[in-house]
Amino acid sequence: MIQLTEDGVFAIAVPYITYSAFISNDTNKLIYYVKDFVLPFKKQLPVGESYKLLFTTNTVDEEKAKIVVEVDAMYPNNFFKDYGGKDYEVCTTATESFKSLLASKGIKEGNYAIVKKVKL
Repeated sequence: MIQLTEDGVFAIAVPYITYSAFISNDTNKLIYYVKDFVLPFKKQLPVGESYKLLFTTNTVDEEKAKIVVEVDAMYPNNFFKDYGGKDYEVCTTATESFKSLLASKGIKEGNYAIVKKVKL
């Protein structure tokens, strides 16, 4: 599990060919189905915490990316934060900003389930 944001958004590696995923509230497991397999695969999430699945990176679009990334403070109506660490750099789309967030955490390729810790 890789923490993406301070407010409890994490990335969990799943196979690229994952076509469906959900979090079981009973077992606190991320359950995902992989193309050409009948049985689900499971990853245990930390015990004592609850999570909500937001999306997978291979299905990210502009609206989904906006859930995770921040609007740039200097240009709040037009741009999103560039997580690359360069001064005065901004992203023109939320998707571009999301990709820079992943890269800043060492995620350059693959498919990840993006989950958010929820308060009970």
